[in-house]
Amino acid sequence: MTEQKKYDNNNEIAIWGNDRKNKPTDPDFKGNATVDGKEYWVSAWKRDEGANERAPVLKAKLTLKDQPKDQAQYTNTAPADPVQVTNDSIPF
Repeated sequence: MTEQKKYDNNNEIAIWGNDRKNKPTDPDFKGNATVDGKEYWVSAWKRDEGANERAPVLKAKLTLKDQPKDQAQYTNTAPADPVQVTNDSIPF
């Protein structure tokens, strides 16, 4: 019996064509990435600006897989201003 080696895919990205693209803003490519041991979803778009004959230009976004979908859009935003509470605002 041969010993199977575990494949280390840390710091690697795999993408493929998005067969569920329904509108122009949907990613052209989807995939997976593992960066420093954390798993991410990859979304990538073809870009026309800066492209040349030999290679397309891609813009990609990584979204942490463990992150709730409704929180994904808020990952790079600054925290909200703290609420100021004064004695005048307390009803008792």
